[in-house]
Amino acid sequence: MTDISPDVDEILRAINHLSAHEQERVRRYLESQQHPQKPRSKEEVEAWMAKLDAAIAELREGLTDEELAEIITAMNAE
Repeated sequence: MTDISPDVDEILRAINHLSAHEQERVRRYLESQQHPQKPRSKEEVEAWMAKLDAAIAELREGLTDEELAEIITAMNAE
């Protein structure tokens, strides 16, 4: 059987040429492979989403539309 995998050093050199955002995507991918997520039930997902929605509502409380837009723009710039 022939090993067609690229040399690890070649992969590392390629990663060094990626943007910071692309390197972060690679890091998240590698971490997800090391710690695979167990499948969640529909009820677990719905409970998590309800908590997330409540946290977002609390975060938005007291912010003007302009302040919220500024925060969203800053988050998207990352």
